[in-house]
Amino acid sequence: MNNINFEDITVVVQGTTLENKDINPSKDFIYKCISSIKKWLSKSKIILSTWENEKIKSDLEVDEIIFNKDPGFKPRGEDINSKQNNINRQLVSTLSGLKKVKTKYALKFRTDFIFINNSFLNYFDLLKKYNSDYKILNKRILVCMFGTRHPIAKHFNLPFHIADFVTFGLTEDLSNLYDIPLVTNEEFDYFLINPEIERGTYAVNRYNAEQSIIVNFLRKNNKTIDIEFSTHVNETIINQSNNYLINNFYPICFSKYGIKPMKNYLMPSSRIECYTDYYTEYEWQKMYKELVDNSFILPKKDYERIFINKVIKKLEFLNKLNNHSKFLPGFVNRKIRRDIENINENKKINEVL
Repeated sequence: MNNINFEDITVVVQGTTLENKDINPSKDFIYKCISSIKKWLSKSKIILSTWENEKIKSDLEVDEIIFNKDPGFKPRGEDINSKQNNINRQLVSTLSGLKKVKTKYALKFRTDFIFINNSFLNYFDLLKKYNSDYKILNKRILVCMFGTRHPIAKHFNLPFHIADFVTFGLTEDLSNLYDIPLVTNEEFDYFLINPEIERGTYAVNRYNAEQSIIVNFLRKNNKTIDIEFSTHVNETIINQSNNYLINNFYPICFSKYGIKPMKNYLMPSSRIECYTDYYTEYEWQKMYKELVDNSFILPKKDYERIFINKVIKKLEFLNKLNNHSKFLPGFVNRKIRRDIENINENKKINEVL
């Protein structure tokens, strides 16, 4: 294990503490979050960064609570009731928490996640070599595989899309990452203002939340990034996306990070098809070998990708059968639906990814 002491880490827990229909059971979920931190990162300081008017019970064991003015959200799609883009909420709550951190290391955490171990410490600063042309941070920030996308992928082409659920690294580096301007209304409504642009996504925002962080972080550090909108790709953009990822971030899956979402729709088993677009650790390491350190010895196999492909192949087969269910006996249809549900609730998938 990395020789980082728990007392040298401050956890900034950001987000709402209000009951949420997507968390079951929803009541007092913030207690689960905080108790998991205290269990697996004992002696680490905990700062809760939430919103004005949220009532926090006095027995919640945190070192400090920050009540921020809520900057609000904008819808991701054209419908006001579509998924929310909460990027400004994330930036406000994260940065105000980081400004209070006095320890060498910081971990940005969400209120709807819990720790199940502290294995992420084994992966921090694991690889020491960099390409100085693309290195901005002092050390690579640990991020999640879930949401760290290949710039060209099966479902969407989304360069500079690096997961923002949980981030761990030097406090100085996290502050650099999150100390960026808030997203403007013009950026939120980019595709509504510019309907002539073929967007290649249902979202009307100029960038996805994850992209907004990375693109603005790079530009703040005087890097020329010519991505005009979320799905804009060309050879230069692809090369930049890969090189800045390799030299500043290290993605690992939830199980290696030692974390678990409390919202079912964020569980790997519920989103397994999305994993075709995400980097596995092996795929990141392969690029590291190609772009940074040719002497790096790759593992023999990409076990995560093999596992993902196996599960997806089975799911696709079952869905194909289900689409022809009217030609099949009732008991067969019921078994197919049960098998599909079992994949979406499969503990093995969540243990691996």
